[in-house]
Amino acid sequence: PVAAPEHSLLAGRTILAVGAMEPRSRGRLTLASADPDAAPVMDHGYLSDSHDVTVLLEGIERARELAATEPLRALIGEELVHHDDLEHAIRRTHVHYYHPVGTCALGPDNDPFAVCDARGRVHGLDRIVVADCSLMPVLPRANTNVPAVVVGGTTSSCPHQTSSVGCLIDGYLATISGQFGGTIARAVAMSACRAAAS
Repeated sequence: PVAAPEHSLLAGRTILAVGAMEPRSRGRLTLASADPDAAPVMDHGYLSDSHDVTVLLEGIERARELAATEPLRALIGEELVHHDDLEHAIRRTHVHYYHPVGTCALGPDNDPFAVCDARGRVHGLDRIVVADCSLMPVLPRANTNVPAVVVGGTTSSCPHQTSSVGCLIDGYLATISGQFGGTIARAVAMSACRAAAS
């Protein structure tokens, strides 16, 4: 449910939001030109994998089932907008969480798609390190604010470590554990670093 001020279009309405928390769709970030001041070309690739649409369709059906149960139904009333073609509606009206990650893939020098090694150092460039959520191989099922701080702090402490992947994962886990507790920390850390460890 979303609370809104009286003057808002949402005032007096309840929204049951549905999201694809582990999207399979992948976008692309490419250079527009050799000019370093030129903005890059970003294509998020939203809903480019049909699995994500299926997840959202199933989520809408579950939200409708939930809204039809008492006492919730009496509190929120009837659905205001009905769509005969839900897939078309999803593709036309979807929004995102503002949490893009993974534009600088981790991997060894011989991986043609890897931008950085497991310590965040950019392949082929000296003294250039990526230290944010660009390094994350998968989108965490949580807000990316804390993970961004953790990855930055962990990456900055990595150069003196002997195990680069271990450094990133262990540092991430230790920092999150201190703030949120071990169970959540392990889940978030493994979600964010699963591919880097393989």
